[in-house]
Amino acid sequence: MFKKQSYRFFIAVLLLATISFGIGNAFGNEVKATPVFAWDGHWSNEDYIQYVNNVSYSYSRLQGLVNNAALDNVNNHQYTVSYVKSGSLSGRHVLVEDVNLSSARWTGKAEGASYNWDANDHYYGVNVKLNVGNGILNYDYPKLKGLIAHELVHAIGLQHRDSSSYLMYPYDSRDQYTPNETEDATIMNHYYHQN
Repeated sequence: MFKKQSYRFFIAVLLLATISFGIGNAFGNEVKATPVFAWDGHWSNEDYIQYVNNVSYSYSRLQGLVNNAALDNVNNHQYTVSYVKSGSLSGRHVLVEDVNLSSARWTGKAEGASYNWDANDHYYGVNVKLNVGNGILNYDYPKLKGLIAHELVHAIGLQHRDSSSYLMYPYDSRDQYTPNETEDATIMNHYYHQN
């Protein structure tokens, strides 16, 4: 008797799930699967993500590394999104700038990466801040490019990972300065089913 009731309950739940899924699709409400390590937000045109390098001229090394991190560390190590340098602050874009906050513990931040998108999950914009007040100008080139790339990958939707073998490791002691194969696959999965 118990087995028969359990079986009926299982069938009822299965039918309800199937009907709900079918109704959702019938009315154009596609069920989207967001990867575990990505937010909902994504850029509407992943082949042309405008970024503005607004780092102060007084930090010429940092300014140059922003371009390298965007084009070399990010664009050349995954196959889904492309950062394109722009001089225009109009339209949807990623703004990269320096701040000097010696009292803050963070070295980099991608403001808006976890929330600043519209009803279609398309980003309005993300502001990447690089904190020169926290010693980052003393980093060697690979480590500093890795920090910048980390924030730029936040700006396309990826969250933190718990191992230093990931670019998205939340500490600057990371061993990886470009997206690894898993992160590349996560970016592809995050953008593959999007409009």
